[in-house]
Amino acid sequence: MTEKIERETRSIRRQHLALSQPISQFEILDPLAEPRGLRVGRGSRFAFPHEGIGDAILNLAQSVWHFKDYLIDASGKRKRVEDYAASKLGLLICSDLANEKKHATLKRLKGRSGLAPQLGILSDDKPMYSVIESDLRNNGVVEFAYNGKTKSHRFWVSRPVGIPFRTDILVARKRGVGSKGDAVKFVFKAFMQWQQLMKQLGVAPRSEHVD
Repeated sequence: MTEKIERETRSIRRQHLALSQPISQFEILDPLAEPRGLRVGRGSRFAFPHEGIGDAILNLAQSVWHFKDYLIDASGKRKRVEDYAASKLGLLICSDLANEKKHATLKRLKGRSGLAPQLGILSDDKPMYSVIESDLRNNGVVEFAYNGKTKSHRFWVSRPVGIPFRTDILVARKRGVGSKGDAVKFVFKAFMQWQQLMKQLGVAPRSEHVD
C-alpha cells in the first residue's frame, strides 16, 4: 500500500524542486537594438504577475493537501488523518490554497485556516496579490515586457544568469495583511508535517524509494 504514497512523495518533491529553480527563460539584450520593453534599473527587485509560477505553487499546495487521501487509503484511519490535518495550520493553509485553485472563492471566504491565504508580496506593508518578486541584481541591464491578455512575459538581460524569485503567502490579520513567508518553502514545510503521522500509521515510504 505504500507504493502509491512513495509515488506521490516523489511527485511532490519534483514539483518543489522545479519551483526552487530560478527563472531561466530570457533573451540576451542587444544594447544597440531599439528597446522592446520596460527598461528595469540595474540591481533592482521587480514585481510582476506570473501566472505559470502561481499555478504551479497552487498545484503543489493541492498535492500536499490531498496527500491525506493516500494516507487514508493506506491506513484505513480516516478520522485520525482528518483530525491530524485539522490540527496543523500549514496543512489548512494548503487546503485553502488548493480550494482557491479549484473554486476561486478565497477572496470571499476565510477558508479552513480562517486566514484567507493568497499568493503575493508585501510592498511597504501593502499587499500586492498574484505577483512574484524577481531579483535582477545579477542580470545587468534588463528589459521586461508583459502581455496582459495572454498573461505572458519576456525578459531581455545583458548578463544571462538565472533570475531568483519569490512570492509569499499573504494572510488576513486583525489589522491589515501579514505574510507567512516564502510560499514554496512554506508549502513544502507543510508537506513535511505528514512525516510524523506516516510513521505513527506505519505507512512511511521506504527512503530508498523516495530519495
